[in-house]
Amino acid sequence: MATGFRALRNKLVWVEEAGEGPAVLGIHGLGGTCNIYGPQIAALAGACRIVTFDLNGHGMSPMVGPVSIENWADDAVALMDDLELDSVALLSHSMGTLVAQQVMAVAGERVRASAFLGPVRNLPDAARSAQADRAVLVRAQGMAAVAGAISQGAVSAKTRSDRPVVAAMIKELLQRQSAEGYAAACEALGGSSPPDVSRVTCPVLAITGTEDMVCPPDSAHAIAGDFSDGSAAVIDDIGHWTTLEAPAEVNDLLADFLKTA
Repeated sequence: MATGFRALRNKLVWVEEAGEGPAVLGIHGLGGTCNIYGPQIAALAGACRIVTFDLNGHGMSPMVGPVSIENWADDAVALMDDLELDSVALLSHSMGTLVAQQVMAVAGERVRASAFLGPVRNLPDAARSAQADRAVLVRAQGMAAVAGAISQGAVSAKTRSDRPVVAAMIKELLQRQSAEGYAAACEALGGSSPPDVSRVTCPVLAITGTEDMVCPPDSAHAIAGDFSDGSAAVIDDIGHWTTLEAPAEVNDLLADFLKTA
């Protein structure tokens, strides 16, 4: 098993691994860590080898050098090389879906399927400006300045009322992030360009929630339409933190998708 720090491209990256079988590589989003995939690891590790890692500047992985969608994708490919993963299914969330798309653009022959949760592809100008403003705020006031608002606003009303522990976990994830790592990630996301996926042929599944303000249902269908074998699924009454708000529904969708991919 690979759990622990691994030296990749002159940096230390925190990696966690569970299960045996076809490899699934999980890529978290802005402010996340390996822990956002806890419910999926518990459900799928019996049939899959699930590898997750903290992006450079997130969680346990210290920030080394500049961060960008392209650099994170290169780290993902380096991890695949290090673990000798010739074929993977990608599982990604939010900003991580951009990283996954970049992996597919540069190493598509090694990706047999890709599941996007709350995906993004080409941010509107307002979202880019918001990321720049958030980076300034976090550098000035720390993670506490944004953690509370994000943990409440990015989940659905039903999640807030019925399962407040989900919002509490998200707040904890965010508050424990490096302020500089998070700010740099905001700038990387705000300055991102849509990866070239014109040659991608593997099956793609985009999953979102009816109350996801980052990726509304129409956006998920549009992103799926950018791929030759893309489809979309919408889960009722959840927001943007897909894996934590609807673990059972997500696990069922992933199990069916991975089985047929």
